Amino acid sequence: MDARRWTITGIGSRAGTAACAFAMLFALALSSGCRHGYAPDAPEWVRRPQTLRKPYPPARYFLGFGVVGGGGPNDHAARREAENLALADIAANIAVRIDADIEEADTSLITDGRVREQHWVRHRSRRRVSGVLTQARVVDVFFDDRRYEWHASAVLQIAQASAAATEQLRNAVAEARSALTPPLDAGPLQRLLEIRRVLAEREELEWLITAASSFTDDAVSKQVAREARGVLRQLDATASQLGTHVRLFVRVTGEGTGREAAQVAAASKSALRSSGFPAVVQSAASPHVLEIDVRFHATEEQGTIRLWRVESSATVAVSEAGRALRQANVVPGAATASRAVALAHAREISLAKLIPILSARTVNMLGGASVLPDNGGPRE
Repeated sequence: MDARRWTITGIGSRAGTAACAFAMLFALALSSGCRHGYAPDAPEWVRRPQTLRKPYPPARYFLGFGVVGGGGPNDHAARREAENLALADIAANIAVRIDADIEEADTSLITDGRVREQHWVRHRSRRRVSGVLTQARVVDVFFDDRRYEWHASAVLQIAQASAAATEQLRNAVAEARSALTPPLDAGPLQRLLEIRRVLAEREELEWLITAASSFTDDAVSKQVAREARGVLRQLDATASQLGTHVRLFVRVTGEGTGREAAQVAAASKSALRSSGFPAVVQSAASPHVLEIDVRFHATEEQGTIRLWRVESSATVAVSEAGRALRQANVVPGAATASRAVALAHAREISLAKLIPILSARTVNMLGGASVLPDNGGPRE
């Protein structure tokens, strides 16, 4: 019955119309209450998720729940989404637990004069969680035909999560140890770059150390965690020692003018300092060289007025005793493009766009922590 019939069939007074309207709202409220209640056959874990703790005690399991509304009983995509949300809930629980443990570990490190960047630890932990979810499983799925919702629950044994983290940590330790045993002909810069490559992942290593040692009291996991901490100390000490033997000379080549080359050199030296290479020398005789080759690609555009379009590019490479160790490129494209009436002005604008991209790629190439601006070129 619609609202118009309620008004027409009333007794013709304001009171009658108000009474009818109240009755209609009351009926709607009743139907809404029924619709928002659970289906009669809904399992207990849907009504009260905490009841799943009885068969899966929190001391032994991570639990996760997912709910997706709007799908029908044959909506397999909605069902899969609910299952994925349940697994994601487990991942979130693991990340929160690990982050809390790492915060405690960081506090103890701060008292020793070493400070960690907690926001990086949290960011990296989200990436590592997926590696310990391989044994997680969805234990039940239910479609509520009253609420039109898919419900899913998932569990992961804490012992299995610890074993997965320990295996990842064991592999990471093996890789880290290989950085401590370089080829016999490797010079100090080559050795340092390899160690810095491993140390760039130290937050992930620390995450795995915490996961392997805090989930359970398993002796094997704790032993692997101790070995990992020892390897990290060795890497730190070796990197510090090697750093005293590296003196980088910055050389700028290519098509730039003297002023443009000076700009690139200054920015490159700043990038070296920010990536942990403060020792920059003026002697071209140094065996350690950072070379930047800059190119300009200019085209003349004819229109209402004549404009110069310039795109700049660069190749940056680091070498030791004449042997190239690493290289990165900034390709010409929209990120460095500029237009101006004067060619010199167009080059100036293009170079100003190129320099921050080049600096970021230099830091990244040398194992520093830098976010790379994306100019459409290949990444290292």
